[in-house]
Amino acid sequence: MRSNLPDKDNFLGISIPGHDSYVVTEYIDSGSNGHLFRATNPSIEGALAFKVVPITNIPPSEQELYLEEAKKANIIDSSTVVRYHDVVPYDDPESSTKCVVFVCDYVDGKSLKHYIDESELRKRINIAFIREFLSTMLALLFELQARKLTHGDLHAGNVLVVTSQYDIEDRATFRVTDFGVRAITGIAGDGRDFLNVANTLSSLLGVVDYSDLDGRDRFLYLRLRDDFLSRHLIETDHTADPLA
Repeated sequence: MRSNLPDKDNFLGISIPGHDSYVVTEYIDSGSNGHLFRATNPSIEGALAFKVVPITNIPPSEQELYLEEAKKANIIDSSTVVRYHDVVPYDDPESSTKCVVFVCDYVDGKSLKHYIDESELRKRINIAFIREFLSTMLALLFELQARKLTHGDLHAGNVLVVTSQYDIEDRATFRVTDFGVRAITGIAGDGRDFLNVANTLSSLLGVVDYSDLDGRDRFLYLRLRDDFLSRHLIETDHTADPLA
C-alpha cells in the first residue's frame, strides 16, 4: 500500500476543511497506509496530529469501518488513549489523490518501538519504565474487556512514550493510538491485545541486563518474566490462572 501514498511534501503548509486555523508544519512519519503530520495553531499555541490516508489504501468493504477507529478511541475513559477530533475528506490537488484525514491529539513523544530499537533511547528502559508500561496497558485492557472491545493492533509502534523535563521523577508515561478497525467485529477478549502486550513486554525485558540489577529489581524482573510474561498475559483459561 505504501506505493499509493502521495508525496508527503504536498501536505506541508496546508489546512483542511473545518480546521482552517491549523496549518501542517511538520512531517512526523509514514506507515503502511498513510502519512502522519503535526499541525499547529500559533494563536493559541495549539497542536493537532493529522493522519492522512488515501482512499485507495482503505479496502472498499472497510471504508465505513474506519470511522470505528475514531469511535472506539473516543468512548474509552482511559486518558492513555489518543483522542480523535474529526475525520475529514481531503483531495490532494498536487497528485489528485482523494484522502481521508484523521484529526487527533498531538502527542509529543516517540513510539515505544523507537525506544526498543534505538541505542540512545534504549538507555531509558529500566524496571521502573517496564512496570509503568505494563500497569498502563493492563488498566487499558481491563476497560476494553469490560466494554467488550479490542484494540486490534496494540504493538510497540502504536504506543507513544511521553517524557517531560519538568517531571522531577523523570517518569515516562504511555499513550495508545491507532485502534484497529477489524477488531470491532471480532470476538471480545480474543487475546490478541494481551499477546501483543506480552510480545512488547518480552522485547522490553530483553533490553535490560539482569546482571546489572539490584536485589529488588531482580525480584521484579523475575516476576515480570515468570508470572506476567509466561502466564498471566498468555493464559486464556481462568481456571488455570485466575489472573488470566
